[in-house]
Amino acid sequence: MYIDGIELINYRNYEKLELKLNNKINIFVGENAQGKTNVLEAMYYLSALKSHRTNKDRELILWNKNKAYVKADIVKNLGNYKLEFLLDVEGKNR
Repeated sequence: MYIDGIELINYRNYEKLELKLNNKINIFVGENAQGKTNVLEAMYYLSALKSHRTNKDRELILWNKNKAYVKADIVKNLGNYKLEFLLDVEGKNR
């Protein structure tokens, strides 16, 4: 199983990100505070339904936005799947 791609909207410092991933290895390189860990945190959130960095879902939503969206395309031997999550400032997550 692997993540084929991830999409973030209003998540942490990303207004919109669509990222295609390699099924073997991916290396994230960049200056501090550019969003490398935010991508990994989004993947973790989809698998555990919580952040490894905060207990407050509000902190995951881009400043001055009401909702954030996280989606990952998953490839498994038995087929392809989409994992999606909508974070809401009012706590009405779906």
